[in-house]
Amino acid sequence: MSWPGAASAALIGLGCLGAGLYGGMRLQNAQLAKELAACHSDAAQAMQAGKTLERVRFEDALRAHDAATRTLQTSRQALAKQLEKTRRDLQTLTTGRACLDADAIGVLQRSPAFTPDAGAAMPTPARQPARAAAGVATDTDVAGWMATAADQYEACRARIRAIAQWEQQVNGR
Repeated sequence: MSWPGAASAALIGLGCLGAGLYGGMRLQNAQLAKELAACHSDAAQAMQAGKTLERVRFEDALRAHDAATRTLQTSRQALAKQLEKTRRDLQTLTTGRACLDADAIGVLQRSPAFTPDAGAAMPTPARQPARAAAGVATDTDVAGWMATAADQYEACRARIRAIAQWEQQVNGR
């Protein structure tokens, strides 16, 4: 082969090699683009599944909240009826006689439950008998305070049960 023929053949060979490389790169790029699109699709599906799971968990939590709230409302209504009945019964069973003097009431008012930070105050007496001195709590007052304390305790227990019910429904604990 002569020099011009060899050069032509080399150029043709290089051209074929270049075309092959270019075609191979385009083919590889197309394959990589497909794989990348598949990755994007998988990621989108995973995100959608995660959002769906989050939405389901959120909706479950809302349903549990609603159920716990209904339970709590039912408990509070029953407790309110019971407290009203207890107060009526106490009115008929107590006499209004002096039970605690002003000094005893002062001691109670200084207890932690009645400090300004606790947001509570000693209840005012329900009624004062004509013979009782000012600042004296009657047996009716004391019984009423006890009924109120028992009601507040039961209301707290009902709230704790509602929280436990929600926790059980949402997290299975």
